[in-house]
Amino acid sequence: MSKKKNKKVKKRKNKSVPKKSVQKKTKQKAAAKISIKNSTSKDSGKSESKNKLDLEYIIHSSPKLLFEFLTSPSGLSEWFADDVNVIGNMYEFYWDGAKQDANLIDIKEGKSIRLHWTDRPADTYFEFRIEKNELTDELSLLITDFAESKEEMNSLEVLWQGQVQQLMKIIGSKA
Repeated sequence: MSKKKNKKVKKRKNKSVPKKSVQKKTKQKAAAKISIKNSTSKDSGKSESKNKLDLEYIIHSSPKLLFEFLTSPSGLSEWFADDVNVIGNMYEFYWDGAKQDANLIDIKEGKSIRLHWTDRPADTYFEFRIEKNELTDELSLLITDFAESKEEMNSLEVLWQGQVQQLMKIIGSKA
């Protein structure tokens, strides 16, 4: 009877080892907390599946400075795109000469910005939110984005990791 208990304990220990190694890898990549969700569109009445990606990064910066880098053309062009122009509520992003447009959906001064890529489904967006933990005094950058397919989720996560690492480097935030 004691042999069976020992085997069960060993199995539990073995199951926890991969989780710890995954957590360590995540911390090395700009300390992201990742949440992936599948949601369905209720407004259209269709069962169109969306792949929502929520990422959280601890950023060592002032909220005001971080907000400037997340919302202004000059700030965004330093880490997010090669060039950014804003005309009214339209953001024009340029990468290697290719242009991609996004409509401004919402902006809350010092808190968040939500944009919609004009070539994506109407019920998708990407958002940058700044939250401060009152207990730890840590500043978090929360990013929400949508992938077109489950296969795109991993590449989207890698893309955001690289972008946020560039942002952290520019603003002098330690990883």
